[in-house]
Amino acid sequence: MVRPWFVLSFPALAAVLIGGCASRGVMDPPSPDGPRLTSLAARPPQGAVGCPLTLVFAFDAGDGEITRALAAWSRTLGRRGSAGHTVLDVPADAFAGHPRGEAAARLMPKLPGRYVYSVQVEDRAGRKSNVLETVVSVAGWWAPGC
Repeated sequence: MVRPWFVLSFPALAAVLIGGCASRGVMDPPSPDGPRLTSLAARPPQGAVGCPLTLVFAFDAGDGEITRALAAWSRTLGRRGSAGHTVLDVPADAFAGHPRGEAAARLMPKLPGRYVYSVQVEDRAGRKSNVLETVVSVAGWWAPGC
């Protein structure tokens, strides 16, 4: 039996497309009575390798006190990609005693690409918030600088 060319080439095309994409970082599901994130933005929205980038997010702690902020990231550049998780370095006084407010975490991308950052906060009881995402384009050596 002879198969049409597109049936034979579809698995190869799918392998190339799937293999070239970085998987998004997986975050824990939100707790029903947990804290809530209301906004997330990257400042500046575009950057360059080695230049500081700040993730700014607004939170509502609900009945608890937020103790930490978590981030998952994925980076793509062409068909290459990478992903990871980190605990964001947010000053302790950003959350302490504040039922709602805004917090910021500074990052320094080391590689160029299109980054998708997912952010989630956790309260003292271990309850997790919803997850918000933002996208940042980071230029490489060709960028004019910070």
